[in-house]
Amino acid sequence: MPLLSIIVPVYKTEKYLHKCVDSILAQTFTDFECILIDDGSPDTCREICDGYALKDCRIIVIHQKNAGVSAARNAGLDIARGEWIGFVDSDDWCDSGMFEFLINNAKKYNADISICGANKFRENGKFYYYMSKKYPDIIMSGNEAILKMFSATYFSTTPWNKLVNKKCFYYNNTVIRYDESILFLEDGLILYFLFKNSEKIVYSSIPYYNYLFRSDSVTQIPYKSGIADSVLTNFIAFKKMLAVETDSIVRHKLMAAEGSKAVNYCLFHIKNNLSTNNDNFIFLKEIIRKDILFIITDKTIGNKRKIFSFLIFFPFIISNYYKIKRCLKKV
Repeated sequence: MPLLSIIVPVYKTEKYLHKCVDSILAQTFTDFECILIDDGSPDTCREICDGYALKDCRIIVIHQKNAGVSAARNAGLDIARGEWIGFVDSDDWCDSGMFEFLINNAKKYNADISICGANKFRENGKFYYYMSKKYPDIIMSGNEAILKMFSATYFSTTPWNKLVNKKCFYYNNTVIRYDESILFLEDGLILYFLFKNSEKIVYSSIPYYNYLFRSDSVTQIPYKSGIADSVLTNFIAFKKMLAVETDSIVRHKLMAAEGSKAVNYCLFHIKNNLSTNNDNFIFLKEIIRKDILFIITDKTIGNKRKIFSFLIFFPFIISNYYKIKRCLKKV
């Protein structure tokens, strides 16, 4: 039985898949299985995955009809044999010492979840920026980790720089899996419950993971005619968290994060001169109205965002603001 299971959802990443899998096979920690889930990829990913399985017995391949990244990760979780679970996206890559570091840090602090920092790179291979501020190692409870995750100052809601003890995926005879109906914030939702299941989490800002920023990524939604319906699943995720959260501090943080995210989508909408009369924009305005007190009292949200949260109700002011900014850039 391997100590570690590394789950890699694969879809339309033939350009990047070799670099990703090679970085996993080059890990200094070798007691792992790498589960490649070909999520019905229409390119040559299927053949690439099968080729790696023939070369290295630690590679396990699942082929399935396209069902999305959450379904792919769930398929990996269902067969994972390791005591520890890690995730890697198939267009990213890891430094060779990443999983050894994460496991050693988990053992050092007797933690259920171990987190490291990450770097972001552009498609041309150039370093973009360091995704986490440099901090000394931080030991957290589940609630403390949730507060930091939704403050986005230490680490984000992404799963790929986090190592999770398998026991965290089971609680009171309930199996914790990705909600496949949620297309945005699905990672934040499952991490919320995993943190709740954890007694101790350790975070180190050392960047072992390398994230590739792609213009065609699913997270780069093309707002051609307005806010996409899929974006609203963010707020279904928040609703699910708020439905079970009893700690008042965590509830306030969740509501501030929910409102701030709604502001972000509305601002993008206004900036691109799209209609502010459609149902989705109106829905997001109501989210902001509900959460505005928590937005303005949250110390981790900048003053500019707080001001914009009020001005969302006067979109013509924001629209003129962006017009002036564009004119000044041309001067």
